[in-house]
Amino acid sequence: SYLNHSDIMAGDHLTLKMGAAPNKNWAHEKENRPYSWKNKFKYAGQPSMNFPALQFLNKTNVSIFAPDKNARLYYTLNGEEVTEKSTPYKNPLTIDKTSVLKARSFVKGIYPSYPITVHFKKLVLLDAVNVNGLSPGVHYIYREDNFPNAKSVKNYPALSEGIMRTFNVDAVKDERQFGYNFDGYIKIPKTGVYEFSLEANDGAVLYINGKVIVDNDGGHRAQRLYGKVGLKKGWHPIRVDYFQQGLAKSLILNWKGPGFEEREVSADVLYHK
Repeated sequence: SYLNHSDIMAGDHLTLKMGAAPNKNWAHEKENRPYSWKNKFKYAGQPSMNFPALQFLNKTNVSIFAPDKNARLYYTLNGEEVTEKSTPYKNPLTIDKTSVLKARSFVKGIYPSYPITVHFKKLVLLDAVNVNGLSPGVHYIYREDNFPNAKSVKNYPALSEGIMRTFNVDAVKDERQFGYNFDGYIKIPKTGVYEFSLEANDGAVLYINGKVIVDNDGGHRAQRLYGKVGLKKGWHPIRVDYFQQGLAKSLILNWKGPGFEEREVSADVLYHK
């Protein structure tokens, strides 16, 4: 009997089929009425969640807590809005697939809480590739122009190419506009979940096995973004596209994984063919 803002933002078609007489029983019950979000009304406290990771290989456990003593918690796992007809929360949840978890608390006599929404993603292990004849370092192609973003750098004429030990832009000493396309292979020591962080000024994109892992593209000051990926032990194709509009520049690629904390992706795991 009402539209949620999320429904409108998702976009769709609304078709009204009208009869000759009104149905006075339609949307008559209280639970069919829209909630009012005006601040003058009192609402139940918003629930909170506790979980080890948003991205996981097999499963992750989620606990939901209500700040109000007499609150009843309800939730959905498919992104649907939460009502008192949704699933009641009783025990910690085990999530084993990509899900959108929404939760809400209800207290008798006042309005239900604002919903809390968390997106969980089940990672798929990317296969290693069979490759021989590798040498240390990553291959690069260097270009100069007024690039709109890192993804477009590959479309401009190449000025030079060669091999670098790691992903970096240290060779450019002035404030020119330039870009790099790096590619090679990274040696993954153990099967598991790896988190990569990419710092860039202006923009850069990290690809592994042809998939975007960190998209830090666009003209901006130095900023660091993160991305997780499941990788099998062995060799994986890796690529970094980078562009700089002039002035300050930076490009730093870090990672952490099973058995080690965050550190720079060093020359001992980077190779090219």
